[in-house]
Formats: sequence, structure tokens, C-alpha cells
Amino acid sequence: MFLGAFLYVIRHIVLYFLIKMSYAIITFIILCPRLHVYMIFNFVRFGFSMFRNGRTTTSSSSRHMYHKNRILLRLSEQITSSCF
Repeated sequence: MFLGAFLYVIRHIVLYFLIKMSYAIITFIILCPRLHVYMIFNFVRFGFSMFRNGRTTTSSSSRHMYHKNRILLRLSEQITSSCF
């Protein structure tokens, strides 16, 4: 009985935070309409470069991670400039 009540409380806490988080994400996307365009474009571009090169070795994998970090840095700069 105690375990059932504990799981009930935990479930409601998790649902509460998921709903609040989804509201925050939806609000952020509405405030920054170009956000999802940048994210989809960069994700597709990085995915195609990985697909074209096939299985990567360690050196090319680190090179891809470097380019991915550069893309994410550029994306964050574009998001902040378009939002604020």
C-alpha cells in the first residue's frame, strides 16, 4: 500500500514536470520561429555527411565531432541573435 502511494506521487511529479517542460519548449519555439529550421537543416546536413562517409574510423569520427561542435556553436549563436 505504501509502495502504491509512493509510485502515485512520483508519477504525478514526473507528469507535472513533463507538462511544464513541454510548455517551455513550445513557448520557446513560438518565440523563435527560425529555431526548428536551423536545427533540422544542421541535423540533416550532419546526418548526410555521416551517411556519405559510411563507417568512420577514430580520426574521422573526431573530425566529425569537431564539425558537429562547430555547427552547434553556430546554431546557438543564430538562435540567440534571432530571439533577443
